[in-house]
Amino acid sequence: MTCTPRPLWNALLTASLLAACPAGCSKSSTGTEQSADTPPPAPAFDGWVVKTDVVVPSGKRTEVESRLEGKIKALRNVVYEVQGKKVQINVIVAQDTNEADKIFRILANKKPAWAYVRKGDVLYEFVGQNESMPDIQKAHDQLSAR
Repeated sequence: MTCTPRPLWNALLTASLLAACPAGCSKSSTGTEQSADTPPPAPAFDGWVVKTDVVVPSGKRTEVESRLEGKIKALRNVVYEVQGKKVQINVIVAQDTNEADKIFRILANKKPAWAYVRKGDVLYEFVGQNESMPDIQKAHDQLSAR
């Protein structure tokens, strides 16, 4: 029986991994790839200034899952300043299409149509005061058209 020395074995293993994944199996330098826990970036709108942008850790999403009655893979809370007022967008990535359907139904039953947008398994929930409604409706229309 032949025994391969450990350093040689490690070198062979490393070489085979590099051959299977030439880019090093890491996130791309362009930042366009996302991990499962990273929702899409905050949407940008003219005149909307991002004040805070927080990716909610998986352990802190239970309350939102309970409120929306669906499983969430990733969540981002973005607070904007819009004409001196605060508007928040929750970027919700559902665990799968069935969960996205559940969350969509809850939003549709609890909120006006201009307060949420669905793009596949990603849902965008707008939150703001009544005086922000025209700005939210305009952003809703822009996001829906993308």
